[in-house]
Amino acid sequence: MKFEFSDRIRHPRDTVYQTYRDRLDEFSEYMDDIETITLLERDETDPDQIKLLNEWTSGSKIPSFLRPLAKRYDVSRLTWLDHARWVASENAVYWRMEFPLLKQYVEASGCNVMEPDGEQTVITVNGELLLDFSSVRFMPKLVANRLIGQTEKFVLKMIEPNLKKINRGLERFLDDQSAQQSKQAKKTKK
Repeated sequence: MKFEFSDRIRHPRDTVYQTYRDRLDEFSEYMDDIETITLLERDETDPDQIKLLNEWTSGSKIPSFLRPLAKRYDVSRLTWLDHARWVASENAVYWRMEFPLLKQYVEASGCNVMEPDGEQTVITVNGELLLDFSSVRFMPKLVANRLIGQTEKFVLKMIEPNLKKINRGLERFLDDQSAQQSKQAKKTKK
């Protein structure tokens, strides 16, 4: 299942791009449903293509239809790995989400492109969600299809609103950074 949406951030593209890429963990406290974002790996071998691996932990409860699976794997919080390749020359990030709880069943990947619009940024997200429960032993096809439908709804319901919440968190973070810089500049003048 493919998905696409756009969102606007009221800060310049270069600032938005660099903050997303380099300071994501710093503005996680500005996101309601995110408990932590932890940078696990950073590869700057090619300065135009920085590769990051972040682990996200949600503050939300695991949905009821996934609780039996979570219990089986002793998982208490929904976490996911965000594999990202930031391509500066394209102002884009190519990403792939890996959900440890649903690793062999769910794949989500895509590309976010950041375009300037005056002093603002428009982020366009193109992604694809692939679900495959064929490896679940003894699962009737009817149950598998129902589970696919529920999982698609859950993941898609999570992706777009969460990305928009992240954008709002980024805006608040950058607003606070600007306010702090203004205060610092006023103190320096005195």
